[in-house]
This record gives sequence, C-alpha cells and structure tokens, in this order.
Amino acid sequence: MPKLLKRRGFTLVELIVVLAILGIIAALVVPSVTGYIRTAQEKTHQANAQMFYTAAQLYLTEQEVNSAQSNNEALSKALNEGALISEGYITDKEIDADISFAVVSTAGRRYVNVTYTAYISGEVVVYINGQRQEDKQP
Repeated sequence: MPKLLKRRGFTLVELIVVLAILGIIAALVVPSVTGYIRTAQEKTHQANAQMFYTAAQLYLTEQEVNSAQSNNEALSKALNEGALISEGYITDKEIDADISFAVVSTAGRRYVNVTYTAYISGEVVVYINGQRQEDKQP
C-alpha cells in the first residue's frame, strides 16, 4: 500500500498515448476548420462584389438623372471605388480585391459592368456584376 501513495505524475507511455490522441483529433479538426474559413471568404467576396455592382448601378442612375449629356467614357472614368466611397454609395474601403468598372450602352440604355477579382487561398476568383465566374478549362 505505501508504494501507491508515493507514485506521482504520469509515465512516459501515458504521455505518449495522450499526445497521440491529441494528434489524431487535430488531424480531424484542422481540415474542416480550413474549409469553413474558405467558405466564409468566398461568401464575403460574393457579398462585396454584389455590393459594388449595386452601388455602381445606383451611381450610374443618379448621374444620368443629374447630367443627361454624360457619355459612357466620362462615366467610366468617374466611376471607381474612390468615387463610390466619397459620394456615400459605399462606406468601407477595406476590400482585398481588384475592382474595375465600365459603362456600356445597349439599345439606347446604359449599363454598368463591374469586374471584381479576389484572391482566395491562392486562387483567383472573378465576379462579374456580382456573380462568380466559374473557371473554364480549355
């Protein structure tokens, strides 16, 4: 009985077993957490792309109402991320993406094309007018 009372701490085998169990748990959890992070990034960029498209449409509509003589080239130059922020169409400039705008006319009406290029986990993802463009393999 006195030998049991003097025993303190864990044996080397017990520590190795605990470390092995923790390693197995980590191997199962890390990939799923990484997947959640990527999904969240994709949804964030999708929402940002849609926000820029909607803001650009609103900007274009209001510019047409205020100045009927604006041509497409002038509107394309004026329409940029900074203009949307300075005029109050969007409030957040902390966007990790490349954004380009173009105003085009079709059948007498003006439209805005917004290309939003994001980088998600090393992959280039392109959204045009708020919709993700799937990679087309040749």
